[in-house]
Amino acid sequence: MLKNNHTFKQAKANLRKILDSVPIQNHFRLHRCNDFVLPRYWSFTNRTNQDFHIAFIRSGSGAYYLKKDREAMERGKIIFISSGYTHSRKLDQEDIPRIALFRFGIYDNTVLDLVKSVFEPFAFAFIPWEISKYNELFTILVRTFKQGMSSYEEKQCGALLCTLICEIYRDISDILTDSTTEDARLIRAAEYVKNNVSRNITIDEMANQAEISRNYFRQLFKKHYGMTPKKFVIISRINRASLLLSESDCTVKQVAEMLGYVDQYTFSKQFKAIMGYPPSDTIKFRS
Repeated sequence: MLKNNHTFKQAKANLRKILDSVPIQNHFRLHRCNDFVLPRYWSFTNRTNQDFHIAFIRSGSGAYYLKKDREAMERGKIIFISSGYTHSRKLDQEDIPRIALFRFGIYDNTVLDLVKSVFEPFAFAFIPWEISKYNELFTILVRTFKQGMSSYEEKQCGALLCTLICEIYRDISDILTDSTTEDARLIRAAEYVKNNVSRNITIDEMANQAEISRNYFRQLFKKHYGMTPKKFVIISRINRASLLLSESDCTVKQVAEMLGYVDQYTFSKQFKAIMGYPPSDTIKFRS
């Protein structure tokens, strides 16, 4: 997940400066918001925008080029590009991406003018662990923006955007911390779970993947990930469920069966415990 420590350290420092000024001195204003399949001709080279961009890749493939780094457009990836940063994008014509794309600026609370950046332009990309969290945040922001931009909606969009950027900042901080403490044994176990979300993986299976004892594995895993192996399995399955419910025509019952749940009730109960709302609510807001 982490290609360049320096890039993420720079991004963390810049996001901290931005967030420290909001909402006392400045506020966010959403300029444009789209959630769509990109037109085939929307590839470009060396573009520099005057506002900030955040893209959330829902499906499809292609690539963003952030200086020397090629960032593949993968499901769940977040791409953050500051104002003044020159970048390129190339779409896969055989698998055109669907993305949620936000453009926004930072405005002074007193004079209401666009604030000039006090740092060098920057950009970064990452795939968060809790993709479902971002899936819902982007969906809510899009829905709020489409309701119209009265004074109330504008403030609500600004608040939601602030929440989104706070979550990104927190996840980048975690990535930087994890980059110095990653344990290959735990990574093997975590990847095994993510690749087998259609089954309720047991702690014994995870410990076997890590090749350490069951009790030591549980202790080590919780210290590293901040949750028990069992909760990690549940969140992994619910993450996949959230994506399936929002991006396919599957019913709640079908998704429960696809992920190996013995009944819809158990699935719905776990989904609501993790997401805070029932799975049926995700279906209501399908694009």
